[in-house]
Amino acid sequence: MDLSRRRLLEALTAGAALGSASPAAFALQATAPAQWRPNAADLLPGPVFRHGVASGDPLQRQVILWTRVTPESEQPVAVLCRVARDARMSRVVSEYRLLATSRTDFTVKLDAGGLEPGKTYYYQFSARGE
Repeated sequence: MDLSRRRLLEALTAGAALGSASPAAFALQATAPAQWRPNAADLLPGPVFRHGVASGDPLQRQVILWTRVTPESEQPVAVLCRVARDARMSRVVSEYRLLATSRTDFTVKLDAGGLEPGKTYYYQFSARGE
C-alpha cells in the first residue's frame, strides 16, 4: 500500500478525532456570544480570533481552555472567558478575565474549575465585542 504523507496526516487526524470522542466526566462545547452584533466599533483594527478555541486535559471537576487573539498591534488585549450551563450563555457559572500579551504570543489559557461531573458546559472567549 502506498501511504503518502497526506494520507498519513488524514489517518492521524481521523484517529485523533475518534479518540477525542470517547466519553468523559463532562462535556464542554464552544459557543458564539448570543448577544453580539457587529457595529462600526467592531470593524476597527483590533483582536481577531483567527485560531479558534480549544479544551483539553479534562478532569472530574475542571478542564483547560485556551485560545489565541491576533491583534493589530503589540498592545495587550483583555480577554473574557465565560463558562455556562446552556448554549445561549444565559446560565453563566464562571467568568475569567485574562490578558493576552506578546510574551505569551497572545495566547490565553486557563484551568476552568468548579464543574460538576457528568454535566455539559458551554464556553466562549470574547475581546472587544468579538
